Amino acid sequence: IQTSSAGRLDWKTDTFPSASSDVLSPSMRTDPQQYMLLVKKAITVSDYKTAYQAASKAITLNPRLAEAYLLRGKSRYLMSHGNEAESIRDLQTAIKLNPRLDEAYEYLGMIHDSQKEYGKALDALSAGLKQYPRSSSLLECRASVYGTIGESEKALNDYTALIKCMPSRTSNYIKRAAQLER
Repeated sequence: IQTSSAGRLDWKTDTFPSASSDVLSPSMRTDPQQYMLLVKKAITVSDYKTAYQAASKAITLNPRLAEAYLLRGKSRYLMSHGNEAESIRDLQTAIKLNPRLDEAYEYLGMIHDSQKEYGKALDALSAGLKQYPRSSSLLECRASVYGTIGESEKALNDYTALIKCMPSRTSNYIKRAAQLER
C-alpha cells in the first residue's frame, strides 16, 4: 500500500477502492467483510476518514458486526476530537454486541479520560479488565487514570499487575517507580 503526499491511501495501487468511491466492485457492495479489510488497511496508514466510511458501510450491510462499530468509533475519535459522543455510542454498541472486545473498553477509557470524566474512564477500563484481567493496555490506562486522580495505591497495584503481565518491559518498572516517587 502506498500513501499519497497527503497521507491518504493511494487506492490506485491497491486492490480495494476507497470507501467513498462511486465505483465499488459488486462483491464489496454486499460483503461487509470486504469493507472490514478496507477499514483495517486504512487504519494502518492513519487514514481514519476512509476507515470511518468503510466501517459505516460494513455496519449498513451487517448492523450486528461488533468489530465494525469498534473500528468506526476508534476512527471517529482518531480523526479529530469533537466526535467523542458518537465514538462513545459506537464503542458501547460494540461492547453490547461483543463484550470481549478489549480495545473498545480501552478507547472508552481514553475518551472519558481526555474529557476528565475519570469515574467513567475507570468504569470502562475496569469492565474491560473483568473480561481480560491480564490486559496490559487496560492495566496501563487504568493505572494512569488512578495516578491522575491521586489514587496512588490503586495505581501502584495496577502497575505491579502490569509488571507481572510483562516482566521484560522496562517502561513498566519506570512508570511504577515514577508513581512511587509521587
